[in-house]
Amino acid sequence: MDKLTNRRAYWQGKGVMRTRLILDNVGHGYSRGFLFRNLTLELQPGSAAVIAGPNGAGKTTLLRILAGLLTPREGTVVYHTATDALPSVAVRPRLGLITPDISLYSELTARENVLLAGALRGVRKTVDVGSSLGRVGLAGREEDLVGSFSLGMRQRLKYACLFAYQPRVLLLDEPCSNLDEEGRRMVADLVLRHREGGVVVIATNDPREVRWGEVLIHLGSDGHPAKRC
Repeated sequence: MDKLTNRRAYWQGKGVMRTRLILDNVGHGYSRGFLFRNLTLELQPGSAAVIAGPNGAGKTTLLRILAGLLTPREGTVVYHTATDALPSVAVRPRLGLITPDISLYSELTARENVLLAGALRGVRKTVDVGSSLGRVGLAGREEDLVGSFSLGMRQRLKYACLFAYQPRVLLLDEPCSNLDEEGRRMVADLVLRHREGGVVVIATNDPREVRWGEVLIHLGSDGHPAKRC
């Protein structure tokens, strides 16, 4: 099976090297105390969790910990294949992170941004830029400079960059920021498709997005993950 076929098979929920996520007594905070503690959770491929809670409760902080951008004060976050724990160097290519803080390169074209996203994760020749942009409603804008894009178009382009390397785990912070209803449907479809064989973690307070996960982590209360009925 070649690399392109392998990634396509994965996206359909049939791929190899599936990744699961394990949190063991994770806690984090700053000088004034902890934002959250004792978070223990295992997410298998095919599942989604939603992090909710008031502003300042630590939703984005927890997502940054899951992305490996921040070390928790307590506990561990480990990514596993079916048989082994993954070293940190092997985790990053498997993660797809969308946050309001991620910046695109305004001086580059949409095509160049997508190709760069793939190249940074070891995917070069097999990136289908046209398909990636078409999936997010940016067909025909390949050669346009991103500096000319609206905020909504830039958010769509962030998702196109994900399609370039098709990560196993999606970490989404305010996933529909700056998107219209059509864009929201696009993201909902992405989450649904990815859950066929991947893992999704969403940080949001939007009731429509909270419903996308079967596991709820509500920070600011007891912080313990709860299965939906």
